[in-house]
Formats: sequence, structure tokens, C-alpha cells
Amino acid sequence: MARRIYVIELDPKAWSEPRLRKANPKITGTPVRCVYVGETGRSPELRFAQHKAGIRANFLAERYGIRLLEHLMQERHWPAVHTTCQAKEAEERRAESLRKRGYAVYAK
Repeated sequence: MARRIYVIELDPKAWSEPRLRKANPKITGTPVRCVYVGETGRSPELRFAQHKAGIRANFLAERYGIRLLEHLMQERHWPAVHTTCQAKEAEERRAESLRKRGYAVYAK
């Protein structure tokens, strides 16, 4: 089963959460945008709906999730992978690439 990386835009109010600040210690001012990065074997749309419904949800994604950011998770840049290990590595790479662009990122 293919696993995909997804990116959820978080409400800017999420920046007040200690876990998000702790995950992004290099950001001193206001971040460009706050996002949650995850990986799933389901469709990103279904996984986002699950977060919002509280099903195996991440606290930040459930409480502050606004929408999927399709342009940050395009398949041509972040193709589906086949193992959980590969997906975790891709998730970490995506999170780090967004941090370098000024995003405040929370990833599992």
C-alpha cells in the first residue's frame, strides 16, 4: 500500500501552543505559517477529516487544522512510498524543508 505525505495548514493561534514552539526553536518571531506534516496510507483528504473528527488525531491538527495545503504535498515533488520507514523519513525531510522556508512545523 502506498503511503503519502500530507500538510495541514494550522490556524496562526497554534503558535501559542508550547509543543509547536518547542518543535521550532529557531523561530524567534512570527512564523510564515504554521503547519502539521504527517504520513498516511489513506488519502490525505480522509486523514484530514479523521484529524478534525478526533479519530487518531494529533491535538494541533484537530484543534487548529484549517485545510490541506495541496501545493506543499504535490506527488511530483513528494511521491508516494511503500514502507512506513520510508514514509517517516520523507515526513521528516518535508518538515525540515518547510522549516528552512520559515514555516513552524509540527510532525509526529
